[in-house]
Amino acid sequence: WSKQALDSLKPWLNNDTVRKQRSQVATGLLSSHLNDKSFQQLIGKTLNDPATTATTHHWLMSTIATGRSLPLLESWVKPIEELLASDNSESLSLGISVAQAIKTDRFNNRLTELASRPATPAILRVAALGAASGNGAQWDDRAFKTLTQLVARPTSDKVETESAGEVSATDSAQAAQMLGSASLTKEQLLQLAPLLEQAGPLELRDLVRPFQRNSSLETRGAFLTSLEQSRAFLSLPYQAFSDIIKGYQPELLPRANALLDKLKEKDDQQVKRLDQLLPLLASGNAKRGQALFANEKTKCAICHQINGKGGKIGPDLSNIGNNRNSRDLLESIVFPSASLVRQYEPFTVVTAQGRVLTGLISRETTSAIYVQQQAGEPVMVAREDIEELVPSTVSIMPKGLEQALGEQDLADLIAYLKTLKKAP
Repeated sequence: WSKQALDSLKPWLNNDTVRKQRSQVATGLLSSHLNDKSFQQLIGKTLNDPATTATTHHWLMSTIATGRSLPLLESWVKPIEELLASDNSESLSLGISVAQAIKTDRFNNRLTELASRPATPAILRVAALGAASGNGAQWDDRAFKTLTQLVARPTSDKVETESAGEVSATDSAQAAQMLGSASLTKEQLLQLAPLLEQAGPLELRDLVRPFQRNSSLETRGAFLTSLEQSRAFLSLPYQAFSDIIKGYQPELLPRANALLDKLKEKDDQQVKRLDQLLPLLASGNAKRGQALFANEKTKCAICHQINGKGGKIGPDLSNIGNNRNSRDLLESIVFPSASLVRQYEPFTVVTAQGRVLTGLISRETTSAIYVQQQAGEPVMVAREDIEELVPSTVSIMPKGLEQALGEQDLADLIAYLKTLKKAP
């Protein structure tokens, strides 16, 4: 079907409107044939055509970025170098992703330069190091230090750190995600453990995952000590923590089970908590809630989209007020795993290289799956590299957000969500 697929794709390359209407089909055709020489040549020709629109250029590059160990065509080099030379963070991020998808050291000097340049956003410096090393499952000491500094940012929306520069909540979430999916050494885990104490609900969910893959008594002890002091511990899903402490040494089990009991008690209070919060929703202010939705405090817009603005990781909330009442909305925020939306059920993927990804399966082909995590672009995982693929009953949206928000902010946010209705 290669020729038929190529003939179908060609007319869409120069028609942004039609391609957008056929977005899934077009992307599926291209990504499934990235290793086909005819498609590779078509990509190179289109990228270098002055008539190619910026939208098509971005789409082609984004699709290349989902590949794995692709060959480098000479016609691809200049467009990739232009992205890596960009002052725009989004373009730079895309360039790094594309370079990582290609099996070559052609761009290593530029990637290393980006990683060393203070003006490069910290999260992109780490990504550049990963692309240059060709290994996203482990981080060297330099990259690990930068990631932990990003995660350890204070609770203000943006801060300046010595080597990380300006840090946003999105950077912090992505750093936690990158650490959570990596295979960390014992020494790195011992350095990471203290950060669990101040991590927020969004970051903590990712940061605990590497500890599940280490059986050292010292590491497990440090992990429990940090969780005993963690301000966001009760936001962890009961089952996720239970899975981590399975097989713990007898001398650690009393402490581990005591923490597990706290999570169980928290879950048992779910209905009672909802009943306590429900009357408070009457004081909600939709205008304040709209501002909350978009700011760094709630991080809602990272995952959810409203009227075309925001992320596409979670369900589109543009018309949420049509089919969810106040109690439903309250439960979905306070206890997000209680009612998973169809097509947004998460999975945990473990690769043969020791990498662990948790998120939604946004797309599948016969040779790969694409995992959409809490932040960033979908990650392509070749089926031959999958060691374990496990469905989860735990939403990727963290619970405990109502504690971080406060009752009035929660009421304001729900008041705003109730106004999001499709016009009659």
